[in-house]
Amino acid sequence: MSTSVAWQLHGCLLDENFYSVTLPAGSYLSDATLNGCNNEKVSADHFDPSHPAFVYLSHLLWLRSVYPVLLDGLNITMIQTLNLTTSDAAKPVGVLAGFEKKYDQLQSTTNSNDSSAIFWMMYSTANVSVSVDSANCSILSPFAAGTTVKNIIPPFDTITISGSADGYGCISSLNLPAWYFGAYVEKASFVQPPPAVVEFSPGHDSRILYNPTSGTSQSVPVSLLFSSTGISCSAVTSALYITSSTGSSGSIDTGSVQCGAVQEYQVDDYVGSTTGLWEWTGTVLLAEGIHVLSINNTGIGLKAPISFMLRVGKANNPMVFGGASFYDPSLMQIVNGAISLVHAAAGAEQFQVSYDLGKNFGNWSDIEAVTPLDVTKFENGRQAVAVKYWSSLTGSSAHLVYTEYGTSAGMRPLFGSSIQLRGQFNEYGDDQYVLSYMQYSSGTWTFPVIPNDTSVELFFAVDGFSEYGDFDLNGILDKQVSTSLSQYSITIPAPSAGYVGWLIVLNDTSRSYKLYPQTTVVEMIIYYVLFFFLPITFGTLAFYLYKVYYKVKFVSGSSTSFPEIALKSLNLATNAFDKDIVDDGRRLKVLMGTLEYKIPAWNIKVQIGGLGVMANVFADHYGKSADIIWVIPTVGDVNFPKAEEQNPIPVTIFDKVLMVQVSKYLRFDGVTYYICDCELFRMNTKADPYPTRMDDADSIAFYSAWNQCIAAIYARTSPDLLHIQDYHGAIAPLYLLPFTIPCAMSLHNAEFQGMWPCRNAEERENLASALNLSLDVLNKYLIMGTTANFVHASAMYMKRHQKGYGVIGVSDSYASRAYKRYPALWVLQKGVGGINNPNPLDVGEFETNYSGLDPAVRAENKRLTQVWAGLDVDPEAQILVFIGRWSFQKGIDMIADLTPKIMKDYPDVQLICVGPPIDLYGKFAAFKLEKMMELYPGRVCSKPQFTEIPPAVHMGCDFVLIPSRDEPFGLVAVEFGRKGVLGIGSLVGGLGSMPGWWYSVESAETKHLHKQFLSSIRQALRSSHEERAKMRAAAIEQRFGVEEWVRKTRLQHLEALAVAVKSQPPAGALLPSGASGFLTTHGSAPSIGSLTSHSGSPSQSRSGSVVSLHRMQPSKSNGPAFALKASQSASNVMESGNGSVSSGHNTVDGANPMSIHSRHRDSVTSFSSFLKGADRSVEGNVLGGGKASLRLSVSAQSLHTNLILDDASEILEQTLRGEDYYDSSVLEKANMVPLLMFDDVDGDLENKFKVLLDSKEINPKSSVNELCIDNFLVKGKRKFYKVVWKDEYGRVENLLVKFVQYRIADWPVYTILLGIGQLIAASSYQIVLLTGNKTYSDLDFYIVGAVFLVGTLFWSAMLRLTKSVYGLSIPFFIYAVAVFLTAFAGYSSKIAKLSIWVYTFASSSGPLFLFLNFGEDVGSFTIVWTARSIVIDGLRQFVSLGLWYFGSQITGTTSTIQAISFVASVVLALIGITVAIGLPDFYRTDPPSIPFFMRQLFRRKLVVIYVVAIFLQNFFLSGPLGRVMTFLWSQGAILSAVETWIIAAIFVFIIWPLVLGSVGYLTRTHSWVIPIFGAGMISPRWALTMWTTSGISLGYSTIFSHAVLANIVMWLWLSLCDAVQQVGFGMMLLQSLTRTHVGGALLVAQFFGAIGAMLSRAFAPDSLGPGPVFPNISLHFGIGGWFWGVLVLQFVIALSLIFVYRFEQLSKP
Repeated sequence: MSTSVAWQLHGCLLDENFYSVTLPAGSYLSDATLNGCNNEKVSADHFDPSHPAFVYLSHLLWLRSVYPVLLDGLNITMIQTLNLTTSDAAKPVGVLAGFEKKYDQLQSTTNSNDSSAIFWMMYSTANVSVSVDSANCSILSPFAAGTTVKNIIPPFDTITISGSADGYGCISSLNLPAWYFGAYVEKASFVQPPPAVVEFSPGHDSRILYNPTSGTSQSVPVSLLFSSTGISCSAVTSALYITSSTGSSGSIDTGSVQCGAVQEYQVDDYVGSTTGLWEWTGTVLLAEGIHVLSINNTGIGLKAPISFMLRVGKANNPMVFGGASFYDPSLMQIVNGAISLVHAAAGAEQFQVSYDLGKNFGNWSDIEAVTPLDVTKFENGRQAVAVKYWSSLTGSSAHLVYTEYGTSAGMRPLFGSSIQLRGQFNEYGDDQYVLSYMQYSSGTWTFPVIPNDTSVELFFAVDGFSEYGDFDLNGILDKQVSTSLSQYSITIPAPSAGYVGWLIVLNDTSRSYKLYPQTTVVEMIIYYVLFFFLPITFGTLAFYLYKVYYKVKFVSGSSTSFPEIALKSLNLATNAFDKDIVDDGRRLKVLMGTLEYKIPAWNIKVQIGGLGVMANVFADHYGKSADIIWVIPTVGDVNFPKAEEQNPIPVTIFDKVLMVQVSKYLRFDGVTYYICDCELFRMNTKADPYPTRMDDADSIAFYSAWNQCIAAIYARTSPDLLHIQDYHGAIAPLYLLPFTIPCAMSLHNAEFQGMWPCRNAEERENLASALNLSLDVLNKYLIMGTTANFVHASAMYMKRHQKGYGVIGVSDSYASRAYKRYPALWVLQKGVGGINNPNPLDVGEFETNYSGLDPAVRAENKRLTQVWAGLDVDPEAQILVFIGRWSFQKGIDMIADLTPKIMKDYPDVQLICVGPPIDLYGKFAAFKLEKMMELYPGRVCSKPQFTEIPPAVHMGCDFVLIPSRDEPFGLVAVEFGRKGVLGIGSLVGGLGSMPGWWYSVESAETKHLHKQFLSSIRQALRSSHEERAKMRAAAIEQRFGVEEWVRKTRLQHLEALAVAVKSQPPAGALLPSGASGFLTTHGSAPSIGSLTSHSGSPSQSRSGSVVSLHRMQPSKSNGPAFALKASQSASNVMESGNGSVSSGHNTVDGANPMSIHSRHRDSVTSFSSFLKGADRSVEGNVLGGGKASLRLSVSAQSLHTNLILDDASEILEQTLRGEDYYDSSVLEKANMVPLLMFDDVDGDLENKFKVLLDSKEINPKSSVNELCIDNFLVKGKRKFYKVVWKDEYGRVENLLVKFVQYRIADWPVYTILLGIGQLIAASSYQIVLLTGNKTYSDLDFYIVGAVFLVGTLFWSAMLRLTKSVYGLSIPFFIYAVAVFLTAFAGYSSKIAKLSIWVYTFASSSGPLFLFLNFGEDVGSFTIVWTARSIVIDGLRQFVSLGLWYFGSQITGTTSTIQAISFVASVVLALIGITVAIGLPDFYRTDPPSIPFFMRQLFRRKLVVIYVVAIFLQNFFLSGPLGRVMTFLWSQGAILSAVETWIIAAIFVFIIWPLVLGSVGYLTRTHSWVIPIFGAGMISPRWALTMWTTSGISLGYSTIFSHAVLANIVMWLWLSLCDAVQQVGFGMMLLQSLTRTHVGGALLVAQFFGAIGAMLSRAFAPDSLGPGPVFPNISLHFGIGGWFWGVLVLQFVIALSLIFVYRFEQLSKP
């Protein structure tokens, strides 16, 4: 046989990994037979005349020529069978003996030797040597006794025959080798055979590396071994000749010839093989190529001429070393600029080229040195070809070479560019998204397989169309030639013990494949544990890592002094205009208006907080370089000396005019006071200069009058700039519209923003009337959501007219935090700058007073402090002091709660608390501290009142306590620190810069604050005296210089001036500096009431005085905002002789030290009260019961009727107060807390708390639990609003409304109905399930996606343009239509698709139900929202399972399906009607209006990351969702559907609440637990998709019998973890955004998520299945870039959300 690769490819009979072959007993297979595929000689030329088989067959043929009786077959007579061993009765194993003789009737003889020839034949069927010994000569012979016989088969042995009783001769013993065969004749008839060549060296078809030592010929030693002696050496030499295919024939080196006899030996261990006796050796000289060494029969006597082939060549010569296939990158080269073949196939005569790597070849061509290639024929983007060579000497064209241009020696795929395994696991190739393509590397293809149960049938598809299997089951692929795939499929057996799968390894060139055990059972167990526990492990790890932020910042000294901070904190550091700012040194004229002030010459000081201090610093120090116009109001308990009278200011409130008297006082240092006086202002006192609350007529009238006064005085005085201090005067610039003025604003405490509800047109009209602003201005500047917000108005003003510049916080950190925390500031595209407040005493070259470091001085001051506070005089005592307002914000309640613990653990500690209680927390802290004084006499001092603090206290105490929940700057830390008292407090706002111990605040929960505060106190008290001394020295040297503050404030003003100028139209916008003009009701200038006299028309100027409009520019607003009605006359103006209004108003008695100074600005509803609920609503649209416009109250201290015209009382009491109906949704966070405000007016809680303090033992544990002030007030608040709800509910008359508002386990029925809307909605992630059936095409899915996108836009528009009741009721009617159409879906595919489209449109409303639910419970606590999320999301998981299961069970249309559809559609329609009629008033308010909403939204980094996360998750994870859902219900081989439902119910209703409940419980201390834990789980959804689609779950079926149960448990567990994460993401949004912003974020995320799902279908590598994104990692296969990229992406998303969430929480101070 000529050269053929097939002989070697198919040379192995079996492979133990694939097939179990049982051989018969006694059968024998040589190793060469079993492993011929591994023997390169098998594919070589098989025409070897020296091979024992050839010599043997030649000998047999020769025997026929000398023994004619052998010519025509055998006439054998059987004489004996000796059964030595028997494994089968039908197949004896032993020695068989017979004889052959002439068949006289048919044969004739031609010589005497044959006439009577008898051949005695013996052969053995045993595969072992056989020995027979017989004492009675039992081995019979056809020859007579005494005959000598000789074997005509080598080794030509002789036997002498003995006698026999039967007439036969016999022998007594016999030794036969395995498989022996012999034929004996009488010795006289034996003919000596001719010589034969029994061995040739180096062997027939030997491959010799061409490496000539000289010349071009290779010296090759050869030898010929003959079976006979006496041969002539010269005759042999003469008979040899060489034929070559190279054109240069070889030659024999005759000088190297040697001949001679050799010791007899048998070449091979074959039966009948001939032994060698004589040898010829010599050397032949051969060129590179193929050569044939031939021996003719002349003079030698050979049976026939013979030839031997030799191949000589280089390593890259395919004719010599080609093997099965050959890869030669050097074959293809650039020759003369063209890609060509440079042949290296010496010995080849012709060749042909294949441009498709062997599938099709071109014509044969004669060999040449270089062959240019046709580059247009290259395929698959590869410059690769296969070349086949032919030689006449070999008689074969099986010399194949592959080559590719530009590649290294590494082999690229040759068998095909891709090989896919096909079988049931991928629907025989139809499922393209199951990983089924083999991976190629270094000449082999690999693919792992996990058999489902015991085996799996596969076949191979090469390049998508050529199908291969293993027809003959020999481990070599065969190309399919029949239509039956089963004949070619490969059966993969059950895994080996201890393994779960196989790795198929396919040789690219030989097409042989093998199986190797893959993935141990131990590995699979590890995978299960990892997938099960990693999500919660990562979540727990995130929890503890996040707690790293629960630290106490130890500040031993100032790392950066105040002057070194320079301009880093200001926006102007990155301001586009700062490079143009040139301080020319001109003296600015700045106006400010504050309610706190100081007039030193008059000894008047109205100052209760940091704002008052900074206002005085502003006047005292900034006034040195600028002219300060200071507008201040009078207060009722201060007598103001007579000053220069000015024209009174008529302010308009509710379309009525109130006269405000104005006097002017010029200080010696250039500060000019404008003192505004009216009875409205005098309702406040020196101790309480702010209105009591922000929801009554007093407050709206006060702030309206106050801002109008500031605007009027600005118009009169023409300053360069208005500096707004907090929200109180924030709307003053609006009264000057359409002219704009440069403004700057300082945020001293953005918790208080000046907010009133504006939920409908009536409320907006009334508020506009109260503020004397047009509706256009109100809507454009003040309205944010459904609330009018003063801070927002100022921010909007600066955004519109100063490009967002001008707002600063009173410290760097507070500025940054305020911008992140307060939505009112989100319109500022440049954020909020920061200027640290100075120490008022740090002026000029500040002289440091080191007396605070003198131990003697400190000891004396400590003694004086103890005496003043009534404490035990103890020089070793450690004194803790708290000075400030006693309020929730200042954290006085925490001091009271922790006092028992501190007193017990540190007997040397003394505590001093001084300040006025201003809210319930301060009041109850006073009660508790009073009790502490009784329990710890001489150690605790409590003074709950305004008290002058002796200087000794600032130097005699050891530590100052500042546990503020929010602190913009923290001046008290600076004041005490400068005296050597170290701080212990919270790291919020401006705190933390002075030496001390400052604890981080990561949660607003009091339990967390207790722990952090106590930790700081312990660290401080444990510190050494040496350490404290160093810290005091650093604190005393700490600089917060006034001069630096003045410089930065001036830069802020210059920036505002520059930006304001550059932001205006250039033409005609500015009046010349110093110019003056009249403000009248005519022309473009606004009409300012301040120009009217008390005796003249409002449109006339008194005494012809004029008002300059310096730096006032027209804006783009439509008409004047502040103007007197044209119909008004002088008779409408209230006036009295001295410009004041007489009134018998009541005053607040400040003498009682236990009274609450409730009229202080901190008692006004703060922004933090908005954050008590998880929805973080800012709109204030939570007043559910009343229909009044402003819900303002009128009490004994309300605005009196003599302040405005005689119909004012009716206006206030009837129009503004509202109905006597008040809904439970009116919570403290609503910012409008009317008559039913939780303030314990009746003292019920106060009495209960006192009784509790008296009855309970006060110890460290009880003080922070049942006696904890916050816990007590929270419980009281809950009880209060529960009573309120019951009262309101009892008043409802409409039965439907009453039903909807009825509470089931604290759940109003309407929340359950809205929860249903959330449950049945498909998310953007789930829309792929709507067209999961194979009957739907990709186009159908894109249509569904488009409908979902349109629906999202539609519901977004509904949210912004209509009342929310419509967006919550209409979807139910659409759902009803969709379900109704489902009843007829079986009749028409068009109807089925239409029902899907309708359902999809309704589903896109899902986010509305999420963020609008519980609308009247916006004040609920985080734990309540957590519990609700647990219930809804748990039920949603269950509903999703049910919808998918029952949807998959429905086939066609039946009466049952129709009945269910009809009933469901009616139920949905009834829900829609119930929701439309019965929803509370919260859902019937006008939609919130938030300016620049989308810009605000995308300035929140959390929103951006969340939207990107949803997009990416949908892109990579939504595609395989159908498989994920199918996985659960495809496990029915062991578990029935009912059993699966039972397991699912256990998870949803038991395990799910337990897991989230336990995590949610931690929110009592850490409000961030669920967001951080959820995000920290990284991506359970990714893990669920990996588990269910990659095939990793299949391996467990081979491990234990209940693998299905394990897989279902894993599915449900990971699904549960995914739900936990979704709850966490939702809580992140709720805690970082307002309710409306949450809705916007959800809708935007849904929109882009749907786009991601649609793009996934078109472009994602896992659009409909796992693909390369979800390889079976248990088999270590397919783990590439897609896998790692998507996995890393999950980590990046989760960690980004955690990081940003920490900084953007609204509840985090």
